[in-house]
Amino acid sequence: AYFAGKGLSNGNQEASILGAIAAAHHVRTVAKAYGVPVVLHSDHCAHKLLPWFDGMLAADEAYFKEHGEPLFSSHMLDLSEEPKEENIATCVKYFTRMAPLGIWLEMEIGITGGEEDVGNPEGEDKPNKKFYDPRVWVREGEKTLTERVKEACRDLGNVDRL
Repeated sequence: AYFAGKGLSNGNQEASILGAIAAAHHVRTVAKAYGVPVVLHSDHCAHKLLPWFDGMLAADEAYFKEHGEPLFSSHMLDLSEEPKEENIATCVKYFTRMAPLGIWLEMEIGITGGEEDVGNPEGEDKPNKKFYDPRVWVREGEKTLTERVKEACRDLGNVDRL
């Protein structure tokens, strides 16, 4: 929303979508003048911001059709406050849509202890680990995404190159 300005409605993330897309086009336009490559990443998209993610992904798909590459290089889903199964299923759903475009997906599958991971009843300065055992989340995420990557490679005829 910041790139589009605070004067626009952002009820369903419209201003955030417009701002992100406008910023990405601006960066790509200026990068051409400097002759430098572009790597664009969106960060920390929580569940309540999924309309923003959907809007950026739709822009990636449209840009890909015209230019053969996505508008953004990667996106990040931070669904660490959601149940493990929902988090992983949502990430797999988006990754399945992103993979054919060559977009990377960063996923936050648990509490990492960073600045945003507060809210523990044991004290505001302690991470809230009620949602997961990080070892289980990582194993589950690896298993699920590994199967999807294998499927994508089979689809592309590259399964022997893993």
